Amino acid sequence: MAMISVNVLAAVCFLFLGFTRVASGGEATSVFGVVFTRWGHNDCPALTTKVYNGVMAGSRHNNSGDGYKYLCLPPVPTYDEVEVEPGMQTDRGYIHHTQYYTPSGPFESKQYQDVPCAVCLDGRHSNVILHPARNDCPYGWAVEYHGYLMSPRYSSDRVMEYVCVDIEGRVVPGTIADVPGAHLYPVEVVCPTGGGIPCLPYIGGYELTCAVCAV
Repeated sequence: MAMISVNVLAAVCFLFLGFTRVASGGEATSVFGVVFTRWGHNDCPALTTKVYNGVMAGSRHNNSGDGYKYLCLPPVPTYDEVEVEPGMQTDRGYIHHTQYYTPSGPFESKQYQDVPCAVCLDGRHSNVILHPARNDCPYGWAVEYHGYLMSPRYSSDRVMEYVCVDIEGRVVPGTIADVPGAHLYPVEVVCPTGGGIPCLPYIGGYELTCAVCAV
């Protein structure tokens, strides 16, 4: 019977137990923990490690194609090949900067400014969830950060994910212009009579909070 290598066993453990392997100093290092993105902030919470920080990016608000998830782009990219053709091509996917689009409510003072982000490693836990409509976590779970639930506008051409933006709502310095890109709006609950979301304690028109929780 063939012996199973330690590396194979480690890979199986990482696959099924949700652990993350990161590289350090050019050598593969096994690190146990969970990775999450802190939107609206360029640092990581206490007792976690910053993998990298960057800028929040996504699909332009009025594009019908491209990806559907937000990404945290690092400050400096690496290109494996030179550009095939100079300039922007029409047969490509695009990714754009992400702005606070908040003429009122939370982050009103951040209108048109770009959103920073940080990718964080929590070595104390192995699972992470977004806890919507609460700024705390279920019993036994630790709060990584809390803030406001945000998404594109309901009438946008884009279907994107809901994200939890840190309560501090930090910005990328020097970004104050309304330049076409991805937009983030606060999220309000809709609770019609007879619907599954109860109109009390939920209140229509109130901006929803959120928390990112780990265990």
